[in-house]
Amino acid sequence: MPEISSLARIVLLCLGLTAASPGATAGLSEAEINARLEFLESRLDAGRKDAAIWQNGWSAVYAAVAVAQGALAVTENRHDDQVANGVGALRAVTAFTLLRLRPQPGSKGADPIRALPAGDQAGRLAAAESLLQRSAQRADERYSPRRHLLNLGMNLAFGGMICAFGDCDDAPLSILIGVAGGEAALWSMPTRATSDLQAYQRRFGTQADSRISWQILPAPGGIQLRGRF
Repeated sequence: MPEISSLARIVLLCLGLTAASPGATAGLSEAEINARLEFLESRLDAGRKDAAIWQNGWSAVYAAVAVAQGALAVTENRHDDQVANGVGALRAVTAFTLLRLRPQPGSKGADPIRALPAGDQAGRLAAAESLLQRSAQRADERYSPRRHLLNLGMNLAFGGMICAFGDCDDAPLSILIGVAGGEAALWSMPTRATSDLQAYQRRFGTQADSRISWQILPAPGGIQLRGRF
């Protein structure tokens, strides 16, 4: 099938162009790189406390809920109460696990950057830009419809488990509590990284989040390749 082969060659060419494109540090002097790196490290360190408090605080909350509801699930005499508390404990364990698998990017400040080889200042700058960008993206997740729908969907699924194995009358309250907890976690995320990224872009006249991206779209008689730089 020649069409597929041609499409594969185009995709590989695009990937090669992306990999070969110059990084954000191209053309910068050593002094400029050091100035940017110093700015980024100071901002990452300044945001460390809030990110760590959010990360560790919500981890502690979910751990406590898991232990408390797990204990109730074991000690309750009524089957339906055992189910409701057991599902609640499972939900808290799930939330705790997701927090550990996907921690706040800025919870360690600039330590990950300082751990990189000191001789590669350009590489350290690229890593620092990426870390601040990821922190800002995490902060902006509060505005993502997908994240709120995911929170609702997960809690509806846990409510369905209560209906399946226990009393459906217990499900609405459990769903409401779960959704409220998830929303509180989302909206309490630290937001400093967003303003720090904007300050970095204003000061150094760069867009740290700019990337080359490609889209392959259908077109009359073939395909259309669209790039964003």
